[in-house]
Amino acid sequence: METNDRDNKGKFVKGHRGFKPKGALNHTTREVKEKFNQLLESYPLEQMIADLQELKPRERLSVIVGLLEYFMPKLNKTDWGLTNNNEPIVVELPSFAKATAGNTPTFAKATAGNIGHGEGIGPSFAKATAGK
Repeated sequence: METNDRDNKGKFVKGHRGFKPKGALNHTTREVKEKFNQLLESYPLEQMIADLQELKPRERLSVIVGLLEYFMPKLNKTDWGLTNNNEPIVVELPSFAKATAGNTPTFAKATAGNIGHGEGIGPSFAKATAGK
């Protein structure tokens, strides 16, 4: 290491070349990743699918979610920083009757029980909402 990478107190100066570059893997990490890749390459996809299908649905989902982080980037949580100085936020919505007046014949049919299966909402919804 060159001496011009340090200040007069022996500390590294900003921009020095004393450490590994950002994002570079150390030897152990690189070896582990290489071994893991060899393991995955030797594990036939058909066998992997068969093994997953033998698991209970909850276990299968857990494995899939655990593997996703290696194939899809994790999204960062976003704090929008919206504040209203501790005042309640009021959202005014138009009444349902005004918002849907004349615009929802399917909903009108469904609540009257006149809608058939495949026409939109379905008979179970019509029965559940009949007379309400």
